[in-house]
Amino acid sequence: MNDPVTVAVGDGVDYLGDAGAGVNLAELFTLQDLLEQLTALHEVHDKAPVTRVLENFEKSHHAWMVQLLVDLDPQGNASSGVGVEPKEYTSYEFLLGNATLTSSIQNTQVPYMDILTADRRLAGAEVELVSQPQRENFLKRALADHKDRYDFIFIDTPPSLGLLTLNALTAADSVLIPIQCEYYALEGLSQLLSTVQLVQRNLNRMLQLEGVLLTMYDKRLRLSNQVADEAIEFFGKVVYETRIPRNVRLSEAPSFGQPILLYDVECLGSQSYLALAQEIIAAKDGVTTPQGG
Repeated sequence: MNDPVTVAVGDGVDYLGDAGAGVNLAELFTLQDLLEQLTALHEVHDKAPVTRVLENFEKSHHAWMVQLLVDLDPQGNASSGVGVEPKEYTSYEFLLGNATLTSSIQNTQVPYMDILTADRRLAGAEVELVSQPQRENFLKRALADHKDRYDFIFIDTPPSLGLLTLNALTAADSVLIPIQCEYYALEGLSQLLSTVQLVQRNLNRMLQLEGVLLTMYDKRLRLSNQVADEAIEFFGKVVYETRIPRNVRLSEAPSFGQPILLYDVECLGSQSYLALAQEIIAAKDGVTTPQGG
């Protein structure tokens, strides 16, 4: 996902299952349960051993974090990227208050990650919200009673700065900005930052910049290094040390409807995203991570 992504971080330890009941995570699974599921998935698809994944999960001690992915982009790339087709209720119905979270979420192939899917219906929400009072607060109100059910809530926003993105920024605790290591990626950055600052001043004073992620990075290319240097010069320490490289397997995974960790756990793209996850979690825990990239 190369569009701006807002990240809302919850502080609860309950898992929202199909029935919507809160269940203590310690009773649901152990680290070994997760490792066995990942191993089984790769055996089915004749994939390489998952040794490195197991080692990374063991080191992090955070394999059990429960996540909700909210697809707030009418293109639905986040949904198709994890192999989940939208059903009767999606983020569109949930956003407008016409469906509950329990009836809207679906399980994914990734253990302990739910998704709120999106499709073209969501494009109509922009029009429907225009005439509504406090139209920028719809997602915040919809998620208010559910943040403590997840450790992390990730919101994938559209590539435009319309009402859907505004709702995401208003609902979020922090914003994560991926930047492709291409010239034009820097062009729209100032407009995005201006929008974030406006939201901070007028709608969500608690909104913070979670981090800046460099993607499609190729250390052999001068342009990639120039973009990386400019990002670091402008943002400083909030630029993640981990950089997501150009990787054929990363490009292939969405067409198979699989997250990269399930498509090819041994590829450089997978290892980079694992390193990123550890870096984000370590930052939350106040732990210094080894330099990645």
